[in-house]
Amino acid sequence: MGSFILSGAAVRMAGNNVDVTQPEAFWTESISGAEATIMNVARDTFSGYDVATAKQQMIPDIASRLVAIDAWNSKPNGSDGSTTRSEYEDRISVLRDGVLRGISIIKGQKDVIFLKS
Repeated sequence: MGSFILSGAAVRMAGNNVDVTQPEAFWTESISGAEATIMNVARDTFSGYDVATAKQQMIPDIASRLVAIDAWNSKPNGSDGSTTRSEYEDRISVLRDGVLRGISIIKGQKDVIFLKS
């Protein structure tokens, strides 16, 4: 199985003030976890997955949002002084809402078949 996303996509999704100095192992583990979550919810491995079509961008978007949440949670509540608690909570909420919206779509097998076609 190839990776749906790269760490750069997750960093862009997380936005400013996220800790981008995480070791590569953090990004690899977080990406693997996000992809496992998506495959578990969709009950599909997305083998032969091609992100070239617009409809298939939903999978990398969900994965990027999950990884971005992990990145924010690695240094919560602006513990380095770069963000306020309300900014942290707002960003997590926006990312989470996008994840939940995407997951609600890929739960149905008809939608998974559509995304793979």
